[in-house]
Amino acid sequence: MKPRFLIFISFALLIGANAYASRGPPLPFFDIPSYIDPEYKAPDYSEMSYGQKTKFGLILQQYKFDAGAKESSDAAARAASEKQEPKSFSKYSKAAEAFNSGDYEQALKGFTEIRDGFSIGEKLRSIVGGKNYSWAKEAATYMVARCQLIMAQKNWDGYSEPAKTVDLSMLQSADASYQQYLKEYPQGMYANSARNIRRRIFFLSGDQAALDKGLKQAMHKTFPSAPQSPDTSSFAIVDEFKTHFHGEIDVSSDSPMLIAYRLLGQEKPNVETVAALEVREKDFSTYPGLFRYVHALALYQSEQYQQLVEKIPEAAITKDVLSLSTQILRARALQHIGKPDEAIEAMRKMHAVSSEDAVELEIAYLKIDDGDGLWIYTKESPLKSEKILRSIAQFAFTDSELEGAVGNKKISGDKRKFLMDELAKRYVLTQRFKAMSDLLNKQYGGLFVPLKSSVTALAANTENTKALADVGEFLYQNYVTPSSTVEGYASYWSGDALTDLSPRCKPCSNFKERTANYKPPIAFFQSAVKNSMKSGEKSESEAKALHYIVRCGRGGEFRNRCVWSSGWGEPADDSSKNAFM
Repeated sequence: MKPRFLIFISFALLIGANAYASRGPPLPFFDIPSYIDPEYKAPDYSEMSYGQKTKFGLILQQYKFDAGAKESSDAAARAASEKQEPKSFSKYSKAAEAFNSGDYEQALKGFTEIRDGFSIGEKLRSIVGGKNYSWAKEAATYMVARCQLIMAQKNWDGYSEPAKTVDLSMLQSADASYQQYLKEYPQGMYANSARNIRRRIFFLSGDQAALDKGLKQAMHKTFPSAPQSPDTSSFAIVDEFKTHFHGEIDVSSDSPMLIAYRLLGQEKPNVETVAALEVREKDFSTYPGLFRYVHALALYQSEQYQQLVEKIPEAAITKDVLSLSTQILRARALQHIGKPDEAIEAMRKMHAVSSEDAVELEIAYLKIDDGDGLWIYTKESPLKSEKILRSIAQFAFTDSELEGAVGNKKISGDKRKFLMDELAKRYVLTQRFKAMSDLLNKQYGGLFVPLKSSVTALAANTENTKALADVGEFLYQNYVTPSSTVEGYASYWSGDALTDLSPRCKPCSNFKERTANYKPPIAFFQSAVKNSMKSGEKSESEAKALHYIVRCGRGGEFRNRCVWSSGWGEPADDSSKNAFM
């Protein structure tokens, strides 16, 4: 089977520089799927991303995490400290005030005095075996490390390579202080925070190996293998992991969630990887649906399509992201092994649960691949999305196929309009006015009906000045003409659908050839002016045409509506000044 349809062509050079001047790069025309599509790649021009991290996030949405990490409350300990050790508590309060005001050197000095000091009362209690705990001392020990960590980053801008500007000596002191805290208070109130912040130190010092190890340990703690359940007390570790982890993941030993992350990446598993995964099924038991999905994903990515169909039996589909994601893989596998009808049926069941554009698009491509694209417009087809129906009509069919659809009794009446609109558009843009007139007079009642009288006039006389000006004005006001090449494509009706449809849509490869003879609005205006010059008669139609020619020569929003560029932002025809003259 050919590469998946959502492997997008680059759009970096598709539309001239003026096209994005006021609105920024366009988003994908079709919605990004809610299910996990391992082959979906957002176009290069898109502001959206749909990579490994985004797909991993869809899996994690099933788990309800608390907003932030939960440390042990120190309110009671603070209150006790204020009563039992007023002197130490007062010192701590002054150091904390300096810290909060940004005077980290003074704060460090104060916290260090508390950490290293030992009052006479504490010594006496220690000698007689009394309780020797001091909250002020524990908190100060932790805050010493915090001060040093902040001071180490004083010259770092926050985004460049930190190891070049961070004070590594101070950073080492901070690390030693955190380790001292963990040694003295392994179960302390701030122990979890201290362990987490050490990963920050690894990052700042450029120790990626230590950072990867720490991130793995934290992820294993949050997402252990069965029989333990995931710890959903904080989602913070997930964002940290997705941003900073660059290490290796072992399918045979790492936690289920790490395995899922690896399989969603660019590396394709082999048969041995799949075998190592299959013996781990019990380890996934506390993550409903996850093993079934990653198993299907691994089989699909290793191109074991027959095994996927056999080992992943059909199951009831729910709106659960893993259920939908598994189903899409199974349907694609059926297509790969030559069972398009079963693939379509599987997708229709999915569509009954999730009728989003991405699912409809998948059904459309299965039919296009099977050579039966017009089925999409029959009563049997479940597709309802107008933008998909219009875009498929624009790119998936030749002129003769569209003309054949006119009399096809299988075509649904409410969907026929999309095919007719596209055929009418092609007739107008290629100036086949006789064919367009016949279509309008026989059965067409769509977007170009307002052109009926002008088209009829041009069918009788292609040099009718008024009709030419009126057709040009209609196109200018209502339709963004597609460029004569794929590289300049822009469409008022179909947005940026070409990038979403190519390259799997075979007729898309003929788009450049098919549109080579399209005439933009300015061509109609120029013909109207030339006809007026021939006859020597001045008219409102000539004035209208001149007006629009001048507008067509200007930059900005309307430029792509009427001038097809011959170069990077250069008009193919007369400039605005020459047109005016």
